[in-house]
Amino acid sequence: MVVRGMSLKTEFRMGITDREVAFGQDCKAVLPHERFDPLFLAYAVRAQSREVLDLVDEAGHGTGRLQMDLLQELPIPSPPKHEQRGIAATLGALDDKIDSNRRAVDIAASLGESLFRDSVGAKRVLSDVANVTMGSSPPGSTYNEDRVGLPFYQGVRDFGVRHPSRRVWTHQPVRTAGANATLISVRAPVGRLNRATELCCIGRGLASVTSKYPSVCFYALLAADSVWRPFEQEGTVFGSMNRQSLTSAPVPWPEMREIDSLEARLASLDSEITSLTEENMKLGSLRDALLPELLSGRIRVPEAAAVLVSQ
Repeated sequence: MVVRGMSLKTEFRMGITDREVAFGQDCKAVLPHERFDPLFLAYAVRAQSREVLDLVDEAGHGTGRLQMDLLQELPIPSPPKHEQRGIAATLGALDDKIDSNRRAVDIAASLGESLFRDSVGAKRVLSDVANVTMGSSPPGSTYNEDRVGLPFYQGVRDFGVRHPSRRVWTHQPVRTAGANATLISVRAPVGRLNRATELCCIGRGLASVTSKYPSVCFYALLAADSVWRPFEQEGTVFGSMNRQSLTSAPVPWPEMREIDSLEARLASLDSEITSLTEENMKLGSLRDALLPELLSGRIRVPEAAAVLVSQ
């Protein structure tokens, strides 16, 4: 588990090793006692991620730090070991499907990148092939978590593998992006990409890039990674990119005689990625809903298994 780092201020990251590994000082290994199933213990700790984050303080330069003596006081349920294994197997089945979908997403994304690379002609200035809208944050008093207004994405904190996750809404959007728009981060880390799935509000950490060829545009920006890298090294503390820098950026672009065919092929792959990503969101929500119920004993393993069969 990660016990030190900037990410620890918003996210508790942990996993289970399947082979012998070495790790650095920013991670700690938790070895279960004999009466605990290792996978069950991992789920029991994950179920208390919010409580773990409440234990995080700050080290130098604002880095998050998790003190192990505090973590060791975390209460862990201790059902009989055969029940632990049943709980772990039930939740593990969901995670296995999620991992399978992720691998399929990676394959589709890699194929899209390969198709785009094979079709690149010359570089074009971004403003010649796309429209750019820089984000602007609405007043903080308009934010809510009750789904009132438009989803509001401030920066990469909201980014997923391909699409952002809804976390905050605003009823007073200032700048918006529509479905299929490419969202690019213009504040550190600069150049990270996602695709919008619906009309949304974008904050000052993002820009929206739209084109007649939305999938081609996304892969063009993805292939222009070296263009964004220098912006990470500018500025006194955090990297950033302004509108002029973004619109004048050179991006690889396919020959026009191939672009319609390429857009259709990339859009098909993107549709598959979106479908798998949405399925994973549903599976993850189901896992997270079952997790505390199974750990508390309010739902038993056979009941949870029946829920999985019905999905």
